Amino acid sequence: MDRKNDDPIIILTGFAARVRSGFYGWGKRVGVQSVSDALGAISKTIEMGGGVSPIYREPGKYLLPLERMVESYRRQDPPPIPQLAVPVLVAESCYETGNQKNATPRMRATGELSIIAFYFLLRIGEYTMPSRIHERWDNRLTRTVQFTVGNISFWREGMLLDSTNATDISNADEATMKLTNQKNGQKNGIIHHEACDENGDGLCPVKALAQRVTSILANGGTTNTLLCAYWDKHEWKNIIPEDIGMAIKIAVVSTGLDKKGITPNDVGTHSLRAGGAMALKLNNVSDTTIKKAGRWTSMAFLQYLHNQIGHLSAGISKAMKKKVPFRNIGGTNKWSNGVKVG
Repeated sequence: MDRKNDDPIIILTGFAARVRSGFYGWGKRVGVQSVSDALGAISKTIEMGGGVSPIYREPGKYLLPLERMVESYRRQDPPPIPQLAVPVLVAESCYETGNQKNATPRMRATGELSIIAFYFLLRIGEYTMPSRIHERWDNRLTRTVQFTVGNISFWREGMLLDSTNATDISNADEATMKLTNQKNGQKNGIIHHEACDENGDGLCPVKALAQRVTSILANGGTTNTLLCAYWDKHEWKNIIPEDIGMAIKIAVVSTGLDKKGITPNDVGTHSLRAGGAMALKLNNVSDTTIKKAGRWTSMAFLQYLHNQIGHLSAGISKAMKKKVPFRNIGGTNKWSNGVKVG
């Protein structure tokens, strides 16, 4: 190896530049966050092997050449526009569309997954198949492993049910989803929900899960079949992110949200996860519980609590209008700028 190019910082900046250019992906330039994620993955891998990270000079601070490179990328990128959160009404509309008599298997699966994703706060990569699989990296775009039928458990009155028995799981009052690997590197994440199908309308995460599993097994699927799979006439197909995104956009219009300032252009595949987090916050669920429910390891979930929800600012103006006497208790000088105080 050419020793002149053997300096770790040269290798790392070169790697970061290639990530930025899309060399390791589809040839399309990526955002600064993807570069940061790639550098962070290298650092974590080395640290887990017992080594010292060559990425940071101190916790949270890159080595100076990397810091300047990442900062230049950040300035070049356009400001991120977060996808807006949507209420549970949108997920329910997706489900009802998929439950119509003339609905296709794809529409039915999309509707069920929309309910599941909203309540279980799922990342899009956990319950759909990427629409494009690159030839590299062993056909896997991320380390996230999608849910399979075998990752789902059903309960009735505290007793574990046979997940292959359609009659049993249709009467389940609780369900558990176990994820073997997550985007943030955590393994064996567990999410649990109780049934909330008081009206028998199926608008419930437990019922939607039961319908998904039953449909897959009824068409010859196994415990290894992905939860996003559906049988379409003569072959298995999978729900992709675009299916979910389009269903959400259609639901935004059909529910009238487009007349309340939330247009189809404002929403996308992250809107269900954002909406679930927002629903918890608006119902006074603690930040700790929201983090646990969404499997966040930090306060990153706050990015989903968008200020487009008017309820979050309810009463603020009235509180600000209340006249409260101001007094500077830190003032120690009798004179201030030539004006006698007191």
